[in-house]
Amino acid sequence: PGFPGGGDPNKKADSTIGLTQDKEFLVLKADFTLKAAMYDLIMAALEQGVNKAKGAAEMASGKSRIHDLAAGLMAHVKAKNEFPRGTAVRDASDRGGIPWRPDQRMSWMVEILPYLGEGDFRTHFNQLNRTKATQSWREGDNLLVAGSLVPHFLAAKTDQKSWWVNYPGVAAPVGATHFVGIAGIGLDAAEYDPADPTVANKLGIFGYDRSTRLEQIKDTPAKTIAVIQVPTTFKRPWIAGGGATIMGVPETESVKPFVSAEHEGKRGTFAIMADGKVRFIPETISDADFKALCTIAGGEEIDVNKIAPEVPPPGGAPVVGGPAVPPAPPVKEEPKPQPEVKPEPPKPMPPEGKPIEGKPIEGKPVPPAKEEPNKPEPPKG
Repeated sequence: PGFPGGGDPNKKADSTIGLTQDKEFLVLKADFTLKAAMYDLIMAALEQGVNKAKGAAEMASGKSRIHDLAAGLMAHVKAKNEFPRGTAVRDASDRGGIPWRPDQRMSWMVEILPYLGEGDFRTHFNQLNRTKATQSWREGDNLLVAGSLVPHFLAAKTDQKSWWVNYPGVAAPVGATHFVGIAGIGLDAAEYDPADPTVANKLGIFGYDRSTRLEQIKDTPAKTIAVIQVPTTFKRPWIAGGGATIMGVPETESVKPFVSAEHEGKRGTFAIMADGKVRFIPETISDADFKALCTIAGGEEIDVNKIAPEVPPPGGAPVVGGPAVPPAPPVKEEPKPQPEVKPEPPKPMPPEGKPIEGKPIEGKPVPPAKEEPNKPEPPKG
């Protein structure tokens, strides 16, 4: 009874379903008219599938994208004059103003999506529930975007299983991250109040409810870590706020939780500095030096080039924030003007009666050469 797409069984809807018989076969024909919201939902799901396949193909190439991630982060800083807030603001008016936990909000990585690659992730950014921010990262359109693989957030040459997270309460796997923002010194540094003078020298760039401007980095951006690579053993959805995407640094054995890579035969990790450079942090770095790199106003004196060598991008500048600029057309060289060759003036005629190159002057014969008389040979003996 009733018709598809309708709530009233006695009222015909736009969609139809027909069942007919063709010889020994039953033919079922369905013609659906979708509402705009349902159409958008289906298209978003299809796009998510395409993005998963595309992201997996890019990761299979083994190319490192940490420099592209660094470029995207700095493009955001240039546009907004600050690093992203650690977790997105979420409307809490329907719960008496009680703030949502950080892990119930979206992460800072959402904010740099438009600046990654050639604008590949702007669509993701526009799909997110950010205007009213009424949903967590694992609800509605946000969850559809969460299922996308973003290669910039993943370390190169890692196990494919580490690219995805099976999160409790979420039906399908969501995209992972192998990078986190540094909150400062202390495991609870992401919760520090920047107005508290007792923790002023322990603050890092990222906090759950704060953002950092470049001028606030008193230790200079070149000596301050913004983002760092972490082991893949802990599953971290890139879209999730909280501890999945922000970490504090322990007081002792400070670098140990971050050791996850190898560079030139040494174990350690890769870090994106607040000036956009990528550096290698060896696992042998002292606690004091590593903690100095993780604060914005610690006041320590360090030789960053000595303790954390720079890692240049592997061939070519990173791609960021929009379509690549096409190469300039070749400059056509104008033909150089050749110097004008002036004809030589005619040679003057010789005096009358004298030949030129054995030729007679016109109308006059050449006189014969005079023969000298034969001289007798001298007598012999």
